Amino acid sequence: MLVRYEPPLHDFSYVVQAPLLLDIDGACGGWIERWSLEGLVPAPDMKVSSGNAVLTIPFQGFGISLQCQLDLDTTENILRFVDLGERESHVLRHFYRQIVTGRAVSVNQIITAMEAPAEKIPMEQTPEESEFERQRKLPRIMRTCFAIGVYALLGVIAYQPVVLPLYDAVRSEFATSESAKLQ
Repeated sequence: MLVRYEPPLHDFSYVVQAPLLLDIDGACGGWIERWSLEGLVPAPDMKVSSGNAVLTIPFQGFGISLQCQLDLDTTENILRFVDLGERESHVLRHFYRQIVTGRAVSVNQIITAMEAPAEKIPMEQTPEESEFERQRKLPRIMRTCFAIGVYALLGVIAYQPVVLPLYDAVRSEFATSESAKLQ
């Protein structure tokens, strides 16, 4: 395998020359020598079609396989990636960036790239959940009145055993300090 390094360009669709193994629906495939983050450039003698594919990155003696869907763009003769998953695009982007910049890809870096979350979990409430929340809650004014009532009840209950002894202690302390000042 020969990997050719070229200087990086600002264009994100820069085509690199690094081997990737392609298998489309188990029917056709082979080695792809030229590819970018947009898609793969098939060899002229390769029979290709659109469909589900397995893309394998040869990496230090083992292969990293990515599931992807490809769409054949006949105008530019490129197999474009369609709805590439978050994890797959992260690994491919990382590998691409390392090739373009001419750095060696370490095992730790590629494993970290593969550990990206598989898919993002939506953090929005479904209509059923929001309706359930609305049905459970009392109106705000009723919740406020209930909270005030609970605190008032606690104040009344705590008045005799807590507040009166404190008030008597402070009053007697104040009275003894006033009488000491007058003498």
